[in-house]
Amino acid sequence: MNSGLTAKPSLLIACVAALVAATVAMPGVASVGKQLSVSTPLVGTWGKTITSATWRKHGITYEDAGQRAITVSQDGTLTVLDPPGHASDVLTHMSARTAGASLFVGATADGFCPQHPGYTWNVTGTTLVMGGGGKDCDARRVLFTVGPWKKAE
Repeated sequence: MNSGLTAKPSLLIACVAALVAATVAMPGVASVGKQLSVSTPLVGTWGKTITSATWRKHGITYEDAGQRAITVSQDGTLTVLDPPGHASDVLTHMSARTAGASLFVGATADGFCPQHPGYTWNVTGTTLVMGGGGKDCDARRVLFTVGPWKKAE
């Protein structure tokens, strides 16, 4: 069926080029509707101290005591930092996403914790409390859930 309308290839190319240029010139337009992986209150760096007694109480003898930290980015990357918890002390990374008060994490990049567990989370002021993780590896479950996290300033 011919409607009698024919597009000139040069006009079509010009329209596509203008659309691409407008998208590049206005990056906010391209990101409209993009969903975040992690809820904003959870984003940031969180720290706490874990003692040798805490690790031992949960049957973990291979982890060092000291200041631990996690960083959570809005794009869904959760990074675990070894003591003393500085940005250069990266132990591993994993994916993370939230759905309401639930936090779902992926397997650790180093393969130590291959599970994909769910945790609960709650931020009040500068304090993060996590719970759950029952089917996760012990080290990550203890790290996340034993004691509150404080937001780094």
